[in-house]
Amino acid sequence: MRTRNATLSSPWSLRIAALGVVLASMLAASTAFAAISYVSQLRSVSTFATVDFVVGEDSFNSDQFQSQDVDQFEGAALCHAGELGNEANSTGHQLSYLLPTLILAEGNMSGQAEINGEATFAEGFGMSRIIAVFSTDVPIEVHIQGHLFAGGNGSTNFTFRVHNGPLFINRSLHNGDDDIDETIALQPGNYEVLGQSSGYGQALPNGGGQPASGSYSFSVLFNSSTAAPEIAAGLANPFAPVVAPNPVRGMTRIAPASGTARLYQALDNQIVILDLAGRVVRRFENVGEAGVTWDTRDSNGSLVAAGIYLVRGGTGESTRAVVLR
Repeated sequence: MRTRNATLSSPWSLRIAALGVVLASMLAASTAFAAISYVSQLRSVSTFATVDFVVGEDSFNSDQFQSQDVDQFEGAALCHAGELGNEANSTGHQLSYLLPTLILAEGNMSGQAEINGEATFAEGFGMSRIIAVFSTDVPIEVHIQGHLFAGGNGSTNFTFRVHNGPLFINRSLHNGDDDIDETIALQPGNYEVLGQSSGYGQALPNGGGQPASGSYSFSVLFNSSTAAPEIAAGLANPFAPVVAPNPVRGMTRIAPASGTARLYQALDNQIVILDLAGRVVRRFENVGEAGVTWDTRDSNGSLVAAGIYLVRGGTGESTRAVVLR
């Protein structure tokens, strides 16, 4: 089994890849956050795949990627064992941030196997896990939002608790979806956050067994008050649109670029919202100086998923908007 401790890029995680830049703007623009310190943390993705053949050498493969550092973690573990028709595959992914004002994490896993008479058993295991213990020496408020999914042999768990003590939130899924949206007042002390998806995708000679999948996406926002943070994106880049409030819950106002960018007002007649893969989510034409209101819906009228979006004006410069659910 390999253990690696370096940043790894993967296309699946583009949705929150630029979060560090956004959070730096948050810290400069708001004093509503409460600072916390991290006591310990472990973030990991791991996989293995195995096939037991009737005749010949059994196949096994494993992969792991983990970190005990703070700030950003990004990992992707992939495994394959066997050959076409008698094989097992598994994946584990995670992108997460541990910062003084926010924990943000997305992870998923999958495992599947197939046999057609030449093997007696095949199994693919995947896991994505984050656990963080943090400390606060003053009373604070935390706002926790998230979405959990589990299918087949997969399971997904989320807990928020006093470290080695009582549970505030305990969600465990073995099939289906679940949403989290809770605000909790904390007293000085140590607290623990855990998110995990794992499962064994199996195949048996009699046709038994099933694949496994699971995912989690959550944010833990630390506040010393109930005031919503603002990102002063327009001040950071006068050629970019201004988004306020930001992070966005429900609706936000998007104004054309301010300051010296008014020289480009003739170009600033449209606002385009894109995801971080570059796909157009929503387009506003003939935007005046007052700007437009975005209800966090796409061009089809559906609510967009939580994550990072690019808000681009006619100057070509972009502001990152954080959508929370």
